[in-house]
Amino acid sequence: MVINSKSLIKLALSLLLTLPFALQAQLYNFQTYSLDEGLSQSEVNTIYEDSRGYLWIGTSGGGLNRFDGKSFKVYEEKDGLCGQVINAISEDVNKNMWFGTRFNELCQFNGQTFTSYSKTNEKYFSGGYVEFITNDDNNNLIVIKNHEILLFDGKQFSQLEIRGDSLKYFDVNCYKKDSRNLIWIGTDQGLLVLKNKTLVRIADNEHINAANITSITEDKNGNLWAVENRSIFHKIKITGPSHYQVKATKIDS
Repeated sequence: MVINSKSLIKLALSLLLTLPFALQAQLYNFQTYSLDEGLSQSEVNTIYEDSRGYLWIGTSGGGLNRFDGKSFKVYEEKDGLCGQVINAISEDVNKNMWFGTRFNELCQFNGQTFTSYSKTNEKYFSGGYVEFITNDDNNNLIVIKNHEILLFDGKQFSQLEIRGDSLKYFDVNCYKKDSRNLIWIGTDQGLLVLKNKTLVRIADNEHINAANITSITEDKNGNLWAVENRSIFHKIKITGPSHYQVKATKIDS
């Protein structure tokens, strides 16, 4: 499970790692972890819990931390890690860990050694940077960069083009993998959705087409909620047999 809203992460971690808590003991029990407890750096970009229960913590210069509930193990470039600034973390179906960096590096960790995939695939990693990593409904690795979406099928990378759309350039802000294994991607040019290797931009001219989507989540009824410019809420409901047939309703504050 990944926490993918970076603004939320930075706020939560800054509270967790640097501020004392004065909460009622009968309601909350917080343990503070900081540099004194072995965390390599207090500025955290992303957190991911793997299938074994380890917490992987990507920092902004201190490399990677793995927390087993008791102590931190730190991985850095000297250990084979592909960079010190870790933006994205995910786990594939074979329980390998994947890490993306601020400087457009991508590497895999099998529990023993790191393998760089960006150095052998320079065509796809010559510019930009890795924002998020996840898996699609067919267990392909999806690498979401700041301006493009890549798919890795275990053998080769390919860039996903937006079907039936002239949009070529966009900035990625966030993503959400929902309960149907649909991958929703919020950009400065509207909302994208990915399923079966098909990337589509949601076309609802009344509401979210070309909107700057800064956050996405899903409610217990399977509805998506997209936030525009961190202030305007849109409720998104799938209305047809295709996942990209939706109705977006703007929620007035």
